[in-house]
Amino acid sequence: MRLLCFSDIHGNADAVRLLIQDVRARGAQYDVAIIAGDLTNFSVTHDLPGSQRSLDTMLGMLTDEFDNVRYVYGNRDFDGRGKKRRSLTHYEGLLLQPGKKYYVGPMTPITTSPGLADRNTILVQHSDVVSEGSN
Repeated sequence: MRLLCFSDIHGNADAVRLLIQDVRARGAQYDVAIIAGDLTNFSVTHDLPGSQRSLDTMLGMLTDEFDNVRYVYGNRDFDGRGKKRRSLTHYEGLLLQPGKKYYVGPMTPITTSPGLADRNTILVQHSDVVSEGSN
């Protein structure tokens, strides 16, 4: 199983384009692309329509290139906390939810929850900040 893992794109669609160009130039093949948060800068810009367009563009490019795209929220991918929290809508790829295990291959589990991780499970987190639907 070959994994492409990255994080902290911060809304930079050009960086995603360059990443894809680099993968193509090297002739690399990946079974899954995993993004460990901060695809956008939503918590900084507070621009919901702009952040949504940015997310849609980047995830569209990634899912066109890689059949299997998984990602987690980073601290910049939502705005506010508690009842005032605003989140982006996810149309492409799979946003990994806390408290679940997913499979990226027949024998390759992945999770965002440390309690579900074992020596055979890939743990994907952006950081230890509370950003997984709580508060």
